[in-house]
Amino acid sequence: MKFCRVCRAEIKRNYLGHKQGVRHQHARKLLRWLKDENISFADMSRRLRVSRERVRQLAALFPKSLTGRERQRKVALRRTRETLTRGRGPISRVTREFEARGIAWHPVRRRNPYEFSERVVEIGPSPHLRCCAQRYGRKPTGYYYIAKAAKSLCDFYLFVGPAGILVFPHEARPRGQTMFLLGRRRKAAGVPGARHDWGDYLNAWHLIEARLRLLKQKTK
Repeated sequence: MKFCRVCRAEIKRNYLGHKQGVRHQHARKLLRWLKDENISFADMSRRLRVSRERVRQLAALFPKSLTGRERQRKVALRRTRETLTRGRGPISRVTREFEARGIAWHPVRRRNPYEFSERVVEIGPSPHLRCCAQRYGRKPTGYYYIAKAAKSLCDFYLFVGPAGILVFPHEARPRGQTMFLLGRRRKAAGVPGARHDWGDYLNAWHLIEARLRLLKQKTK
């Protein structure tokens, strides 16, 4: 009794006829795809035109390969990273700035392990720092405005707008809807308690880099 090394099937007649069979051809393609961790079982079943259960059964013949759930998580993470990097939203601009400065980042999972947040990312070594991205706009009068404060509980809040990126630590974040000026400091007459330090947080990446250095020192 002889068995095929590729598909583990019993060879009853000639080996040449078995090589041309559907099971052997599927197993050859599957063996090549299993080496790539970025291909999920759903993609394999679509290419082979079989069910995902059939792909799982064939993949069970190769125990060293990743399971379907592990592959699905890896594929979801890779696709989310590509979406966040190539998009046009505020989080995409922030992630591109992180990569330009050599800061490693990764998406934040939601309750569903295959879904990720579109506004929050994590950076640095464990315990990670959470950064939330949001837009701010500019009025025709020259004032900048924040429509609403971020609801997510993060370590840093990054507001992306026409003047640049405002980097706020958690303790100095805007508490709600507000308007402000950038550039030279101007006092708002008749507004007690108005803050005038918005320009200090414009492109203040040194705040994040200092916190990351402190985390690395603690983890050593």
